[in-house]
Amino acid sequence: MVTRDELAERTIEPTRRRMVEARREGNVARSSDLSAAIVTVGGFVLAGLFAPGFMSNLERMVALMLGESQSALADTAAIGRLLWDGVAPVLGTLGGFLLSLVVLAVLANVVQVGFMMAPTRVAPDWSRISLAGGWKKFFSDRTAVRLMMVCGKLIAVVWITFATIRSEFPEMVTASGMNAASMASVTGGLLWSLGLRIGLVLLVLAVLDYLFQRWHHRSDLKMTRREYMDELKQTQGDPAIRARQKETSNV
Repeated sequence: MVTRDELAERTIEPTRRRMVEARREGNVARSSDLSAAIVTVGGFVLAGLFAPGFMSNLERMVALMLGESQSALADTAAIGRLLWDGVAPVLGTLGGFLLSLVVLAVLANVVQVGFMMAPTRVAPDWSRISLAGGWKKFFSDRTAVRLMMVCGKLIAVVWITFATIRSEFPEMVTASGMNAASMASVTGGLLWSLGLRIGLVLLVLAVLDYLFQRWHHRSDLKMTRREYMDELKQTQGDPAIRARQKETSNV
């Protein structure tokens, strides 16, 4: 077990071997906030790209359904044609949007940690269930940063929501006298703009969190002199013995 004095002596940068071993155990720098922010921003961008096609296919499906008579709907061939020509394009567009979100979520994690398989992270580890360890984590610097990030997100969301609604309020009042389609278009545009702005701010905060996680991860992997010497012995042999061998060979 590492003592408090040894923790204070962790001044040597981690070696490549230590970094590789940590990665093999699943100990990598990763920010869940960054993954969520990337998916959020990407989701709104994708929504803006898929929305026109989805609405067009939806209108076409409704028109086909209303255009079919009740007697035609009793025909199996007519129902199949309706599903193929009307429902399939709508489901295809929706499926493409959801599949794009899944790919984006995977890429958001791959960008941070690369392709990694760490079975030890999902294996049961009873050492993680520790009251003392829980209290240490609760009063750690990571918890303090996490609390600051939550407060920053809350302030940002409230401020952006207020500013967006205030700037778009005249258009919202005008939209109240429009027909349902126009009102839905204005409302959708407002929600899309609001969500994209919030997502971009959360993305900036998430990048800062990721940088902090990288710094903290590297700091956790720093080594004491004793750990560094032990690793040298394991990889290159005892330095004292190698020095004596070198002196002997020079004689």
